[in-house]
Amino acid sequence: MSLTSLLNEVKAALNPSDLVKEAVNISAYHRIQGTKYLVEASNYIRDKVEDSGLNVEVFNFSYTQPHNWLTSLIGWEIEDGEVRVVEPFKKVLSSFRREGTAVVAHSPPGEFEGTVTYVGDGTRVPDDVDVALTYNRSFETYLNLVDKGAKAVLIFRRDAPKNAVPYVGLFPSPEDLSKLKAPALSISRGDAERLINALDNGVKVKVKGFVKSSFTEPYPLRVVTASVGEDNVNEVHLIAHYCHPRHTVNDNVSGASTLLILSEVLGRAVKNLKPRLRNVMRFIWVPEHYGSLPLIKALAERQVKVIGAINLDMIGEKQSLTKSTLYFIRSPIALLSSFEAHTYAIFYEVLLRYSDTWFFSSSKEGIKFSIRSYEAGSDHDSYIVYGIPAVSLINWPDKFYHTSLDTIDKFSPKLALRVGYAALKASLTFNQRSEYVKAAFLNYRKLINGLDVIKVLRVKDLRELRSKAYESPLRSEDVEVSEVRIKATDKGIPSFRKILRSVSDENLKHSLIKLSNKAWTSTAANLIILYTQNPLSMSKLRNYLSAELGIVLDIDELKLILEGLHAIKAVELGG
Repeated sequence: MSLTSLLNEVKAALNPSDLVKEAVNISAYHRIQGTKYLVEASNYIRDKVEDSGLNVEVFNFSYTQPHNWLTSLIGWEIEDGEVRVVEPFKKVLSSFRREGTAVVAHSPPGEFEGTVTYVGDGTRVPDDVDVALTYNRSFETYLNLVDKGAKAVLIFRRDAPKNAVPYVGLFPSPEDLSKLKAPALSISRGDAERLINALDNGVKVKVKGFVKSSFTEPYPLRVVTASVGEDNVNEVHLIAHYCHPRHTVNDNVSGASTLLILSEVLGRAVKNLKPRLRNVMRFIWVPEHYGSLPLIKALAERQVKVIGAINLDMIGEKQSLTKSTLYFIRSPIALLSSFEAHTYAIFYEVLLRYSDTWFFSSSKEGIKFSIRSYEAGSDHDSYIVYGIPAVSLINWPDKFYHTSLDTIDKFSPKLALRVGYAALKASLTFNQRSEYVKAAFLNYRKLINGLDVIKVLRVKDLRELRSKAYESPLRSEDVEVSEVRIKATDKGIPSFRKILRSVSDENLKHSLIKLSNKAWTSTAANLIILYTQNPLSMSKLRNYLSAELGIVLDIDELKLILEGLHAIKAVELGG
């Protein structure tokens, strides 16, 4: 039976109502990494895909021994939590029973009552702080406030919608346990501004609250996969992370539930039509980064060849509400591939060129869709650092991202299914040897090369670097004896928290914290791991990174990142 017949049957069976039902079911779990609730969500996904007839595998990895350069996590359970103002007015600021984001993930337990002190970014904290209010969400700031004697820490986000309670996490390691002394809760920006205004006017603000939680041994780090196809051919991966707080939907119940529906529908269609598939299709549900990295490593140890991956993250948004655009996030230039070109062509066709309306009220009902250079931030990163072409589909920016307002009313099952179908079609129809794929690659390369050069047209050095990056593939080089040589020690994603913990020099740590606030830093760190699998000189690495990032990378900033990577033994710096 032809792939066209298979795809037509899949397309006809996709139903937005089915997807909404699965999104609601998965979002009911409080899916925080290291908790039993995330395991329960994985069990739900496993049970559902086992009914599809696909080959289901469950991988159990460890949070205490995570993949290279990620920090270990302790287990955590949460029962309830709340904070309320008792003076000069009375109001519940946030409650776990009402918002899944109210209690900061991995907050220690405890009861508290005291006066509020607004500490801004937490860098200057008075010695007599009682209950600290801050907008700095870093773990280091939390520890600093505890050291200053804070009984509790309240956190808000300055860029969140006024009534949104933000999702914040401590995500501590076992060695941090003795330092976790103050309950931590999130409150909305609107409530925070009201408290700050009262304090600015000399009014004493008193709050009372509690967190009922406990620390445990880490629960299993669970990855669920479902595959179809011959065992002796290449694999294509469709992946989505299924973690984050209960009742939040677009990040990333949208991707996880869409994969679930796709796997169920494809399983039935394959059973009915018995097509011959060109590649093994593997659907994958992971805890973000912590699950995808060890899975890729485990499959590599089985000699599985992954020819490409499509990451689905925040794919089903009502763009008019979230004010987002659906982006096709490319692989780095160094990993430009026919798989990426083919995938983009299919997405362009399915999202923008269909003559039928398929779920939409008219063929002109707009989908905001665009293409962007590689950026770190989701599970496509795990493939990139392993040298595997991977793209990511994500709606961004989302004004409700990581807040209590990321709810089912912002979810568009129609867009999610359209994105999911495009990903499935791209995966099933990819054939490395076809003339169509070769033509797609050549024209796609012209397209993105042109886009990259246009973005830096007025900066001669960058224009030339980006042009050369497309002309010269990444390769090992002979390094002059006098040059510093950089070589990655392995593959993985460098955690800046791990870097900061490994750096003893306070000046260096301060500089790294400042640098980590730049949007491109994590992307640069991942690219360094990719590019230095073979030794590279500092000057060559700087050129590659400048071309990829679209900035003239300051040599001192590059050296700073390399010092951090060297501190966690991710790279070797040779003479």
